[in-house]
Amino acid sequence: MRYAKYVGVVQWRRRLPVEQIPEAVNTIGSSPIPYTIKEIVMNRQEYLLSCLSEELGEVAQCVGKIQRFGLMDKYKPGAETNDVSLVKEMNDVVALMDMISIELKLNGLYNEAAIQAKKDKIEHYMQYSRDRGTLTD
Repeated sequence: MRYAKYVGVVQWRRRLPVEQIPEAVNTIGSSPIPYTIKEIVMNRQEYLLSCLSEELGEVAQCVGKIQRFGLMDKYKPGAETNDVSLVKEMNDVVALMDMISIELKLNGLYNEAAIQAKKDKIEHYMQYSRDRGTLTD
């Protein structure tokens, strides 16, 4: 099935199968849309980047739930805990990172020196926050 993104003049975005355009156009608001909807068909690279964006949003959502409710909370009985959800979403991000690095022929992903430099920088600013009294251990 071919998917496309339709962007109108107003702030309305929705991914639909191309075959559903006529239905969608008539379901926005109470009257037919008085403007043209532009069709943008994604290629493989754009699709993977879109998926990465969505997965990063899901990681952010898990982080928010952990900050509000804790690692071991479940949104309903029998559901997985927030820590399990976070690991799943992070694995989804890693999978997409691998696919995108191959698709876009990116060099330098998983560069140990760059990763260590980022870790060192985070530790530096964590200490700065401790010194300022905004972080406790």
